This record gives sequence, structure tokens and C-alpha cells, in this order.
Amino acid sequence: MKATDSRTSRSSMAHPFATVELFGLPFLDAPDEASVAAHLLGYEPTLADPDLHPIVVTPNVDIVVQLEKAKTRGLRTQLASSAYVLPDGAPIVWSSRWAKQPLEARIAGSNVFCHWWPNVAADERRVVVFCSSDEVKSGLAAEHPTATIVVAPHIDTSDEQVGLVAADLVAAAIAADAEYCVICIGHPKDPMIALAALERWPLGRPAPLFLCLGASAELYLGIKRRAPEWAQRFGLEWLVRFAQEPRRMFHRYFVRDLGFFPMALREVIARRRA
Repeated sequence: MKATDSRTSRSSMAHPFATVELFGLPFLDAPDEASVAAHLLGYEPTLADPDLHPIVVTPNVDIVVQLEKAKTRGLRTQLASSAYVLPDGAPIVWSSRWAKQPLEARIAGSNVFCHWWPNVAADERRVVVFCSSDEVKSGLAAEHPTATIVVAPHIDTSDEQVGLVAADLVAAAIAADAEYCVICIGHPKDPMIALAALERWPLGRPAPLFLCLGASAELYLGIKRRAPEWAQRFGLEWLVRFAQEPRRMFHRYFVRDLGFFPMALREVIARRRA
């Protein structure tokens, strides 16, 4: 694939996929979720690289909008150094095509988890999971009894509370000699905890891969209903979620996420001019 100013390859550092720069993030340009999951299965803990964090993040439209706010742009800068930034939203892929820097496909974190977790469980890979409920814990433990699975406490996003959970995660990962740490609490806590854990990770010790996957485990276990395939294909998952939880989702979809449209327009104009 021909490289441009906004399309680069990180194959020498982390993976064989190119990336496309959009909204201040280097989105992974992969053909499908199965290929990403297959690559993740080959991960081996390595010494931390200050320029490329062993983190998987899955920005969707709502996360992209949140990261544009002044108070979270520092987090976006940190997440831009993640080894895997998955374009988890059809409008992100559409924007890339309008900007003449087309991503090959939407890569949904929940679908990556569906491909990845059964193999991790079957091979009894060393994994630590920090999840949101006992229901998630019991569901995952039934498939992977040797995994270390912890129900994370309810916290806010203060540095102190994030740091406490990160310290517990590091301790659990070291005790388990973990290859992977999965954080399934929600944005922005997942990446904040992962970044704080890396800051606390012992120098000279290979670091696991931190996967920030939000509700992926709940969707995988059927605790939350997945949108049908037709809705995923046409970028209408938001409509299905709104129908399920209209009161909770109204502000997100009809107030906050409307900010994505001017962001996308600016991005398209800037990329076409470049």
C-alpha cells in the first residue's frame, strides 16, 4: 500500500497493518476483525516502548467526540501512541473515504473479542480481566477457569482512584505472569487505567497487552443484546441501542454525538487540501 502523509505502517513495531490518521488518532487499516484477533493471539509480552504503548483502544463516534474536548485532548494524545487504535464506528470509516484516505473496514472491538476470547480460553493463555460485574466474571470464568478475573470497584476518573485500580491491575498481572490484561469497565476509565498501569509497570519486565474493550464482554456473554448484523453493516447500531435504552441514550446520540458532524467536515476538508 502506498504511503502518504496520513497513512503509515507500524509493522516493524507492532503489527502488519497500515494506519490512517484521522481525528488525531492512527486508526488501524485492517480487512476484518478476525485478522486483528488472529494477530493479537500472537502477542508476546515485550519491554515497554515509550513511543508505542501495548494498548488496544476502540474509539467509536462518541469516544472521538469526547476526546475532542479540551479537558480530554491530553488523553487523546496519549492514546495516539497506542499500538492498536481500532475504527469502531461506521461513520469513522465513511469519513476516511470522504477524506480520500479510505479505511478498509470498520473494526468493532466487540467482534474482535468474540474472535479472540474463545481461543485465549481454549489455549489457557495467561490473562487478567478487570470487569464491571459478577455476572461478567462468572460468565468468563466458566469458559476460562485459570484466568484471573476481578470485579473492579466503582470509581470516578480522578487520578487517585484510577491509580488505585491500576496498581491492583499491575499486581494481578505480575502475579499471573499475564500475557494480556483486559479492562471491560467503560470509556474513559479503561484507557486511563491502562495508561496508569503502564506508568507503574516495573522497568525491565516485559509488559502484557492491555485491551480496553468496554462492553465487549457483556455483548459476548449476551448480558447486553447485540445489534443484528444488518444494523452493524449499515452503521445503525446506535438506533438499536437507543430503542433499547431511550432515556439513557438520548443525550449521547441526539446532543453530544451531533458534534461529530462538524468534526468530520473539518477533517475531510483538511485531508483533501493536504
